[in-house]
Amino acid sequence: MIDTLFVFLNVLIILMVAIYVNHTERLILQLKEDVRKSLQLERVSEEKPIDCTDIHVSQGSGIYTIYPKGIGRINVYCDLDTYNNGGGWTVFQRRETGEEDFNREWIDYENGFGSLRKEFWLGNSNLYIITDQGRYELMVMIEDFKNNKAFARYNSFKIGGVFSNYKLSIGGYSGTAASYISYAGNSLWKNNNKPFTTKDKHNIEFDSKECEIYEEGPWWFFEQRDCTWANLNGKYLKEKSNDFGGVYWRDLQNSFKVTLKKTTMMIRRIL
Repeated sequence: MIDTLFVFLNVLIILMVAIYVNHTERLILQLKEDVRKSLQLERVSEEKPIDCTDIHVSQGSGIYTIYPKGIGRINVYCDLDTYNNGGGWTVFQRRETGEEDFNREWIDYENGFGSLRKEFWLGNSNLYIITDQGRYELMVMIEDFKNNKAFARYNSFKIGGVFSNYKLSIGGYSGTAASYISYAGNSLWKNNNKPFTTKDKHNIEFDSKECEIYEEGPWWFFEQRDCTWANLNGKYLKEKSNDFGGVYWRDLQNSFKVTLKKTTMMIRRIL
């Protein structure tokens, strides 16, 4: 009788140990699964694109949602075709028909306007937050009314915050935006470190009243008499302007008067 009870107790203990071990193994497996899912969710969160550079070029150009740090989410147009060996470009300005009015006030340029699929300005506040995430390069694509195409590329591009009046920081030019050897093509070299100016918010003291004509299109103007050698936000004119103004890149035709048909400004993160 005692032997039978002893055997029963041993079997019971073995069963309890087995159940405990099995339960522990299940808990460990569940814990591992929870950790795996948590890490997966974290990776998914980390993989949310902060700009178009994070979107694989095979997905094709178009409108995407990005998640810049500190801004939540915004829709942008991603160019995943142009010089895409380094990733996609976040487009922040485009003109192609003149249907969108670019002679707007400060608040419009701060918040952005237009259609992402047509003509638009992404917004200086968005541009500041995006370029504050790392080091960015700038690509400017231009085309005149004779279908001459060119580009200007800058290996450093950044926009300051609102307290700097969205100051432009730019450098490291290369490209084809010059038709004469005597002109380098860098029509933005004098705009570096200049604040953004609109017709209702003057952030620069012009040396000449003639500069007021340029306020038909807000830009990063400088103080000297000619005010800027490029303005891609100017008044949309067909082929030529009577004097200054219009949409132009001075070095392309060695002239302020030859205006542009199409322009695209876009940025890409390189660090």
